[in-house]
Formats: sequence, structure tokens, C-alpha cells
Amino acid sequence: MYPVPEFFPVVEILHTFAMCFLPVSIILKQNGADVSGKTQLLQAMVVITRYVHPYDTFGYADWTSMTKGLQIMATVFTVFILFVVMDSYDTKSDIFTAEILVFTAMYLALHFPIKMDSYWILWQFSEYLEAVSLLPQVYLVIKIQNISMGTAVFMTFMAISKLFYIFTWLISHKTNVELFYVTHISAIIHVGIFISFLILGICTAAANSSTTKSSKMGYAVVDVGNVVKNVSQKPGKKDQATDRTPLILYSSDV
Repeated sequence: MYPVPEFFPVVEILHTFAMCFLPVSIILKQNGADVSGKTQLLQAMVVITRYVHPYDTFGYADWTSMTKGLQIMATVFTVFILFVVMDSYDTKSDIFTAEILVFTAMYLALHFPIKMDSYWILWQFSEYLEAVSLLPQVYLVIKIQNISMGTAVFMTFMAISKLFYIFTWLISHKTNVELFYVTHISAIIHVGIFISFLILGICTAAANSSTTKSSKMGYAVVDVGNVVKNVSQKPGKKDQATDRTPLILYSSDV
């Protein structure tokens, strides 16, 4: 039995919150266009294959059975409402080739196992797959250039839970050498994907903001030119339509 850090419950709570929050958000907004069904399918494969192994392998307490059950039910329910209930799921944009991720994770788990045991192979598979499970979601958001608050919260808390996961194992000084390369490297890749997506989003937002400001300044110059033209006209020859039209320096409708 491998020891578990004392702060591990925080990781479980953050992870469970992220997975339970997403389906609630989809139901409330009645729209799942910005949610990747492929990422949710990968997440379902992750939690199901990971929790096949006996709970006492890592010294899990009884309360973790509830959190793991919630994670499985939440992910399966999210897949159900996306593919069966909701008609807003964007299948034309969610086209990332997720099969490559599944086959790669399975290859690594089979060829570099910690132990030649089905439980451990499935656990390694789930760790490898979870590390890259956000890629279809990131691809979808970049493609449609849109993300809702619910999806953003889901991605953020998934990344935070992984950061806390690394932190708790490091401060506990109980990390088993056999598990280090699987758990920590996978978690770092998972967080790295989210950080890259976050940086890309910030840069895109900054570029869009700069473009919008430039556009507004351009319209202001045009309007000022019209003002100068109107002022230079003689009062006797001024167009009557101009007299009745109020002076507008900026229009938000443009």
C-alpha cells in the first residue's frame, strides 16, 4: 500500500468540483456548443479505467469512494447530455483526432508498465490519457473562438487540481520512485497544456482589444473630418439635413 499525502483530499475535492460543475453549467445555459464531447469521452475513459483498481492500493479512505463515484457519474452524465440530450453540440468543429491520444496512452502503458498487472496497466493508461485529455477542448475553443464561463471554470479547476496534486506529493516527501515519472510528468504535461492555452487566450484577447481600439480611432478621425467640412461651409449654403442631424463623434453600432 502506498502512502497518500495528507492534503490529497483537497485534490479530490477540486477534481470532483470541476467534473460536477460542467454538466450543471451546460444544463443551466442550455448550450454545449463550446464543450468538447471528445474531451469528455476521454475523461470518462480516464475515471473508469483508473478506479477499476482496488481502492486500498493507495490507502484510500471510505469517503473517497463517494468522490470517485461522483466523478464517474458526472463525466458519464456530461457525455450523455452532450450526445443524446443537447442538440447544440458542435460536431463539425470538435474534430480533433482523439484516437491518437488513446492509442498512444495504451502503447505507453503496455510497453512501460510499473507492474505487469492489469490494474496497474489501466491506471498508467488513465494517467497518460488524462495528461492530454484537454487537447480536444483546447482545439475546439481555438477553432470556434468562443468559451463560456462554465467551460472556463471546468478547465481552470482541472488544472488547479493537478497543480495541487504535484504540490501535495512533493511536500509529503512520500513519493514512490516507481510512481514519480507517471504521476508527476503526466500532471506537468496536463498543466502545461492549460497554461499554453491560457497564454494563447491572453495574447488573442490583447490583439483583439488593440484592433478594436484602432478601429474606433479610425472612425473618430472620419467623423472629425466631416465636422471640419461642415464648419467650413457657408451658413447660407449649409444642407438642411445637416442642420437637423446632431453631431456624432463616435457610434458604437459600427
